[in-house]
Amino acid sequence: MNNNWKGVEKIVVDAAKQLERAGADMIVLCTNLIHKVSEAITSEVSIPFLHIADTLGQAIANEGLNKVLLLGTQPTMEDNFYTSILENRYGLRVVIPNEEDRDTLQKMIYNELLKGIFPEKSKHELIKIIDKSILQGIEGVVMACTELPMLVSQEDLTIPQFDTGAIQAAKAVELAIN
Repeated sequence: MNNNWKGVEKIVVDAAKQLERAGADMIVLCTNLIHKVSEAITSEVSIPFLHIADTLGQAIANEGLNKVLLLGTQPTMEDNFYTSILENRYGLRVVIPNEEDRDTLQKMIYNELLKGIFPEKSKHELIKIIDKSILQGIEGVVMACTELPMLVSQEDLTIPQFDTGAIQAAKAVELAIN
C-alpha cells in the first residue's frame, strides 16, 4: 500500500456524497482500514455513518468483556482511528500484538490473505499470536481485517472472536429493516 490516504479519502467521500444524493439512508463500510478516513465522510454528508468500531464496541459490550486483542493491518492496530472509539466510547482495554507479531500479521494479510491464499502455517501462527495474548488476560479477539476470520474460525479458539465485517453487515441490515 502506498499510503495515499488523501487519494483514498477523496474516492470514499465522493462515493458517500453520491450515495447521499441518490437517496441512501446511511453510509456503511464493511471494511476496517478504510475507516481511517471516516471523519472526512461524516464531515461531508448529512446522513448517518455507521462506524465499524461502534458496532464492534456494542457487540463486545453485549458480551460483557473488558480487554480484547485487536488484530488487523498495521494502521488498524497502530493508529488511533479504531482503538480510540473502543477505549473512549466503550471503556475497553485494547491490546495489540508486539511489533514482531504486527509485522507478521501485515505480511500475512498483504502477501497471502488478500491474494486468497490461506496456508495452514499462517493459521497456526495467528493462533499462536492469540494464545500469547490470552496469557496477558485478553478476553476476546477482534478480527479487524475481513480476511482473518477466513483463516481462523471461532472453533479454533478458546475465547470469543469478533468478526468485524459480519458484525457490521448484520447491524446495517438491522438498521435498514427497522
